[in-house]
Amino acid sequence: MLVLLGCVGVIVIPSLSLMNGKCVILERGEEARKIEISSNPVEAAETWKNQGVQRVHLIDIDGARAGKLVNIDLIEKIAKKVPLQVGGGIRNIADAERVVSTGSKIILGSSVIKNPELLMELQGFRESLLISIDSKDGKVVLEGWLETTKLDPFKLAKKIEKFTSGIIFTATERDGMMEGPDFDAIKKMVTTANVPIYANGGISSLDDIRQLKEAGAYAAVVGRAFYDQKINYNEAANIARF
Repeated sequence: MLVLLGCVGVIVIPSLSLMNGKCVILERGEEARKIEISSNPVEAAETWKNQGVQRVHLIDIDGARAGKLVNIDLIEKIAKKVPLQVGGGIRNIADAERVVSTGSKIILGSSVIKNPELLMELQGFRESLLISIDSKDGKVVLEGWLETTKLDPFKLAKKIEKFTSGIIFTATERDGMMEGPDFDAIKKMVTTANVPIYANGGISSLDDIRQLKEAGAYAAVVGRAFYDQKINYNEAANIARF
């Protein structure tokens, strides 16, 4: 297992979610609790580039729910502004190749469960491949968090770790709620999987960044806290590095 508890440095990655051509936040993934943060995703991404971010976490919510890439033209425009890791609707090698051709990393979620052969087909892209494990009440959820399974997220992580360069771990009940991450679950994932862990969901303060660094997370994916101005990116990045 890859244990990085107490290590120095964690990458801070801002997140953007696309829905109907806009950037939004869905509290706990629920459309009824949607908050629009920008009507121009390209400008939003360029703002992050100007702040010096290494990468933006970009999720095509429309794609995740449709089971296919929906906003690829918009994704290609955004990728010209800032490096990306892109998820939502990538279900076949052609879609994966198109995203990778923009210079972006690809994120697989539901397709890992429903089409495990895709992992084998994508091993040529392993260094650009991240796998997202989304958890709710201790079980893996799929299809934009609309479908609950009986799968244990930690057992799934061990099963798929050899196929990926990193795991994005989301406690969906924390996402967009500004209640702090599930640190116990993140520590368990760090000590379970032999790949870097990207912590996602609930990050709401600079202290959360400090604790994620101590937990051994490789990266902290931050959304609403930035847009609600609860966290300043430069301050977060400085804490993350030192």
